[in-house]
Amino acid sequence: MQSLVQWRLDSYEYLQNAPLGFFPRLGVIGFAGLNGLFLARGSKIKKLVCPPAFTGLAASICYPQQAIVFAKYFHPAKINDFA
Repeated sequence: MQSLVQWRLDSYEYLQNAPLGFFPRLGVIGFAGLNGLFLARGSKIKKLVCPPAFTGLAASICYPQQAIVFAKYFHPAKINDFA
């Protein structure tokens, strides 16, 4: 319980002193997820795949360095071939 309260306080402090450009990037990522939900009309599979795919794509565009680290961690053979 103590760690949950500390996590909440740390999150609140981070959002109060957010880095420059954090909220616009957050808006772009959230908007991409909503667009994915809107474009996934019809199939239940599309409703499960499109929002995370659009959100992940937007996040990788907004945070390219973290996306490279993430991709290298999960697919090291494929990424090292291009480097």
